[in-house]
Amino acid sequence: KYKRNLRATSNLHDPIRDLFYLETPVLTAGSPSTMTVQGSTSNVFLGYSLSGPGHQPIPALDCVSFLDGAQLLATLTPNAAGISSVTKTPPLAAAGLNVYLEAFTANEESMVVHTVIQ
Repeated sequence: KYKRNLRATSNLHDPIRDLFYLETPVLTAGSPSTMTVQGSTSNVFLGYSLSGPGHQPIPALDCVSFLDGAQLLATLTPNAAGISSVTKTPPLAAAGLNVYLEAFTANEESMVVHTVIQ
């Protein structure tokens, strides 16, 4: 049986859920960055945490957040191909911060993506 560490973070696609994933470029303080979610047919919720991985059920979506104290960053609507994106500009004061990102939709969550704002 395939096992994986549910608390692991990665910048790679999850081999189990490779149809629903979050792509995040290098985040640079003061510069717009576009985050893209692939593989959804319904609204996508993009969450973030500054404190790292965690575990919190989201009953309304029937999924689990693997972020500690997740905050909502954006709600996205996918196109006909299942792709949705949002562009955000990290504030200049955020340079050097560790950020953990995860996408959620009904019955699915992406792998947690860890990045440091440049």
